[in-house]
Amino acid sequence: MKSTISINTKYNQPTEIKGSSITAYLTSGCTNKQITVCYDYALSAGDNHLAVAKRLAKQFNAEDVLCVKETQSQRGNKYIGHIY
Repeated sequence: MKSTISINTKYNQPTEIKGSSITAYLTSGCTNKQITVCYDYALSAGDNHLAVAKRLAKQFNAEDVLCVKETQSQRGNKYIGHIY
């Protein structure tokens, strides 16, 4: 059986104390779950967002997650994850 989750990502600008980061949060279902990960400068902006979305999806014991970018904005992306 396949279930679908929706994950939004957001770029967080650096401050005087913390560097840049990406926050991913679950936007479907009744679970409020989010993670924030430091920005990886070895990756592109899109790859950073995808990596954090997949990392959040893995917390749901989803080993085979196909994250598909649904929408993109200036500060973040929305992904649909299909858990098989």
